[in-house]
Amino acid sequence: MAFDANYNKLSVAYYGAGLDGKQEVKHSPINLMVELETLNRKKDVVCLILSYPPFNSFDKERHKSWIMDVLEINHKVRELEASSKGKEINIQKVLSYEITRLMDHSTHDIEDYVPSFIINKMLKKNLVARTPEREVLDLAIDFTVRQILQDLGIPELRRIGISGKDDKSLMSRLMNLPGTKEAFNIVVQIGGSSIIMGVICWNVGEVMHSSSIQCFVIHLLKQCCGHLLATTLIARALKGVNDVRIWEYASHILGLQSISQTEDRILFNALTFIRRGLGSADQCLKHCTSYLESSGTDKIDLIGRWVQGTLVGTLDEGEKVVGALVNAFLLESSQKGNSIRMRHEICVELINLYETEMNPILVKLDGRGLTEAPKLETWTDVTEMHLMNNKISKLPEYPNCPKLSLLFLQANHHLRVIPPHFFECMPVLKVVDLSQTRIRSLPQSFFKLVQLQKFFLRGCELFMELPQEVGEFHYLEVLDLDGTEIKNLPVSIGKLTNLTCLKVSFYGYNDSDRKNSQSNRIIPQNWISNLLQLKELSIDVNPNNQGWNVIVNDIVKEICSLAKLEALKLYLPEVVLLNDLRNSLSSLKHFRFTQALQHVTTLFLDRHLTLTSLSKFGIGNMENLKFCLLGECNEIQTIVDAGNGGDVLLGSLEYLNLHYMKNLRSIWKGPLCQGSLFSLKSLVLYTCPQLTTIFTFNLLKNLRNLEELVVEDCPEINSLVTHDVPAEDLPRWIYYLPNLKKISLHYLPKLISFSSGVPIAPMLEWLSVYDCPSFRTLGLHRGNLKVIIGERDWWNALQWKKSEQLWLSNRPSIFVPIERDKDLTTQLAEINYQLPARMQGREPSQQSGLVNDCKK
Repeated sequence: MAFDANYNKLSVAYYGAGLDGKQEVKHSPINLMVELETLNRKKDVVCLILSYPPFNSFDKERHKSWIMDVLEINHKVRELEASSKGKEINIQKVLSYEITRLMDHSTHDIEDYVPSFIINKMLKKNLVARTPEREVLDLAIDFTVRQILQDLGIPELRRIGISGKDDKSLMSRLMNLPGTKEAFNIVVQIGGSSIIMGVICWNVGEVMHSSSIQCFVIHLLKQCCGHLLATTLIARALKGVNDVRIWEYASHILGLQSISQTEDRILFNALTFIRRGLGSADQCLKHCTSYLESSGTDKIDLIGRWVQGTLVGTLDEGEKVVGALVNAFLLESSQKGNSIRMRHEICVELINLYETEMNPILVKLDGRGLTEAPKLETWTDVTEMHLMNNKISKLPEYPNCPKLSLLFLQANHHLRVIPPHFFECMPVLKVVDLSQTRIRSLPQSFFKLVQLQKFFLRGCELFMELPQEVGEFHYLEVLDLDGTEIKNLPVSIGKLTNLTCLKVSFYGYNDSDRKNSQSNRIIPQNWISNLLQLKELSIDVNPNNQGWNVIVNDIVKEICSLAKLEALKLYLPEVVLLNDLRNSLSSLKHFRFTQALQHVTTLFLDRHLTLTSLSKFGIGNMENLKFCLLGECNEIQTIVDAGNGGDVLLGSLEYLNLHYMKNLRSIWKGPLCQGSLFSLKSLVLYTCPQLTTIFTFNLLKNLRNLEELVVEDCPEINSLVTHDVPAEDLPRWIYYLPNLKKISLHYLPKLISFSSGVPIAPMLEWLSVYDCPSFRTLGLHRGNLKVIIGERDWWNALQWKKSEQLWLSNRPSIFVPIERDKDLTTQLAEINYQLPARMQGREPSQQSGLVNDCKK
């Protein structure tokens, strides 16, 4: 057995009482001895690798049996040397055959950890080695002693030889071991290149050539403590990683003390580090811990279960996940890739890891009016810290939080400064919320949070500059800077390729501060197009920000390349930009086109395929919207869905036109806040086949400024007002819609009543009725009515009260007939044009026919 550490000459080997590697064999043929020497070297290499933990990772019984066979062949050769039969050809052939057979011993399980080229290098002659570092030398001694302790019980072992720089230190450690009175007298030197170093170099790749990375390797080796499996896992996770901070973080995680009842602290910590880069594949890995058979599970069956459990979307996606987990050494494949299994020791520690996450230690002190943060000892074991909505003004200088993953400090309005080292010992922190605090900057320790996934700074009005270091948060998914006063975004933000949500605002920008040059852009060029995972984007700017107007065309072009975008909030100074966005993004399957434009005055929406309510557009922000035209939005069922109410909605809207709305049922749904739709002057409804409700009793109260109503081709309408108020409870002397002057009702086959008994439109001047065969009684306040337009047959069929007949007899010219064989729109336009002249008076003889008709 031999142990070899990083570039050291220390080598320990012990073998059966057989071949002495330094002893000359005078009577054996040269070829046989060469073969035997090669076999012994392979045995030495296997023993060396088996000395690295975890000891149960290999098929150790098979290797031990082979080692015993090698020891036996050594014994036979020794006997052959001493006997008179040493020169017999047949015996030499038999031994040569046995040696060849033993050389074919499979090391496939070892090669999973140590690549074959490293093993082949070790099988060659000794290499000149450099003097090891003191800490690595101590490490070598420690593991050599531990392995000897494990194998001293083997009776065939007779000698142990020690050579190297620090052989006395090793001997002093061995003197106190049980069984050291046995005699060991054989020394065999193994090549000095380090197995662990070779494993790291082979897995990590070219980044090992970086001098800045090399200085962390020795420390990482020390933290791995010779653990071959943990080293392999870490090395594969660090492949191609040239960020020094991540190497430093890996070393830090490996050195953490156990936070659960784990059997293998180093492996547990290694898996903790590795999982941070798995993303959605982590859930698939978690499923494997409980589903995979120890002997292997069919890959297609495994992926099928992932698809069924919505862990992956398709079989192809599942294939990629399996490949990634196999490459990470977390899973193993066999039978030409058709069978998948997980190593037992990995499974055990993953279960410990997942159980630790399922039982977090939570400190929940939100809304307590605290003026001071919890004491240092409180932070040590906590996984979640909830301190929002307090009055905390000072945080601890250097809290030690090895397990903290969620930190909520929002709405601490007295918090102005974060201590420089506050985030220094929070290696697994994933979510930080500092919203609505008074902080102006972030400490350098914050940028060591390499696992950070979500960061919130909403409403931090004193925060004006985002440092370049933010680009190093490679796993950041959510960055919310809405309500800050930042003047621009750093170029490095384009490196945040895992972002799914980004919200920024630029109200801190002052045009007098800078010139509109490329170097002074508030948003770097071509950075948005790098964020291919982005699902939600909000860019809030001051409309007077000329810097935004300069770059907005480029921004729109970049946004159009985001295939996964679902929600967008953006200020667009020109309508043509809105059309560009609409044409580019409306075809995306998951995109929800949110023209949530805070300063928009006009909204035109045509043929939206999925929208069910205008409320989905965030109309609470449309404080200046005056004109709204919707056409052929076939999924819209109600214009406004107020939900739980409480907000004034569309308070500035003056004109609302709805055309060809296939599934529209109502104008308003839910509670109505006073002031909503208060400015509405014109409501036009064309071809809404499912519309049943126009005005509710509550909606009438808000529409004090409505002047014109057009309802055309809405076959399900039977009254303009829908209510369930008993007739005896209806108001008698209160008129609703007090400024309504013009009503047009066309193609309404089920219309029976104007308002179901509710008094409306006391100032009505124009009434146009066409193709409304069921509409037989007017029931209108007639004080200012100047013209009634309709078919002559309909007019003659109206049912009048005596008071109405008397009123009509004094207004012989009030009715203007519509001809059925002429275009309705053209006739209405002509009547509207001629109406002023008609109101000024005509010859009585010209209207005698109408008077007679009225009397009928």
